[in-house]
Amino acid sequence: MCGLPREFLALSAPDQRKVLEERVPLTHTKWDALLAAMVEHLARLHGHEQPAWVDEPERFLDSPWVLSPVPVIRMEALMFAPAAFLRHGAIPDPRDLDDRGGERMSGPLGRERILELFGELSEELRFSRTRGHRRCMRVPT
Repeated sequence: MCGLPREFLALSAPDQRKVLEERVPLTHTKWDALLAAMVEHLARLHGHEQPAWVDEPERFLDSPWVLSPVPVIRMEALMFAPAAFLRHGAIPDPRDLDDRGGERMSGPLGRERILELFGELSEELRFSRTRGHRRCMRVPT
């Protein structure tokens, strides 16, 4: 499990399955739920079956644990957390999961894609200033 999720993408599909199936020993802390949620999330993202051990009752919290103490980040975490984290009750800020958001990428971004993303960001920032809210996103037409 060491290095998940950053090194996970570099593994072959059989090696990914093997890593996911490796049962993490219980610590009897909140971290058990967070680790189970991470494994469930990665399995779902990459088309693997979720391992049975993530459904052990000890891997769920009775009340939600939102990792951030900052009210605005807590609210955003609840709104945008992947389903696996909500299910287990251990809710990080989704931006903290991985700098890639956990998505599969075919390789480094090319110059054209980077320029395209900066253009989209620039347009979003321009639009959000006119609306007065940083989370306001334009709906594509």
